[in-house]
Amino acid sequence: MNLLIESVIRYFSLGDRLFWWMLVSLLLWLYSGILNEGPLNVHIWRQADCLSLTQQYYEGAALLEPQMHMQMGDGYSSGRTAGEFPGFYYLMAQVWKVTGKQYWSYRLPMLLMMVLAIWSFYKSIGVLLRRRWLVLSITFILLASPTFLFYGVSFLTDAPAFCLVLIALSSVLQHYRTGKWNWFGLAMSLFLAAGLIKISSLIAFAFLLGIWILERLGIKTLDNRNFYTHTHTHGEHCRAFYL
Repeated sequence: MNLLIESVIRYFSLGDRLFWWMLVSLLLWLYSGILNEGPLNVHIWRQADCLSLTQQYYEGAALLEPQMHMQMGDGYSSGRTAGEFPGFYYLMAQVWKVTGKQYWSYRLPMLLMMVLAIWSFYKSIGVLLRRRWLVLSITFILLASPTFLFYGVSFLTDAPAFCLVLIALSSVLQHYRTGKWNWFGLAMSLFLAAGLIKISSLIAFAFLLGIWILERLGIKTLDNRNFYTHTHTHGEHCRAFYL
């Protein structure tokens, strides 16, 4: 056990350890009392809709036939509804089948996804900037958003979609640094998942698609080089973040 702990400590740099200490302290302070609470604050009706969809899947509804308890579909004769792809609610229902119908088992995966997204954002900023204090400051500016913190563990799909986009952008940066196309494939898969659960999250993907189209037309998008055909593994601005 001691050897495992020492290996983990050696793996994470001083900056990484400081990041995790700050992040865990903040999240424990914010969320320790609400993880098992139902819908809170604003948009309670929409959060209740999400829980209704999840419960219908928990009770056996088909993936491609999302339903709510409110009977407003088919001429007020059913709860069938249309919206974003309901895969996220379906996955949460599968979690409920393991843990039982609990609010915490819905919020906890949301929290873990948010932590992974913040870590990806932190490491991406660290690739671009070399000053530890600046990287930490920019990262925690993201956590200064009450909207992000509140919806990060709510029952809506906005926050998971945003988190998937952050992880996807981090994967795009890794593709640019290393030239490995498995990073690019991962990024596109994450963009697809984000777009399926919240179409507005594809703004970043549309921007990257625009860059790709410009480069196919022969327009260089990074001064005198292209983004999708150039790897920069040794350059000063894309060095790995080690503190």
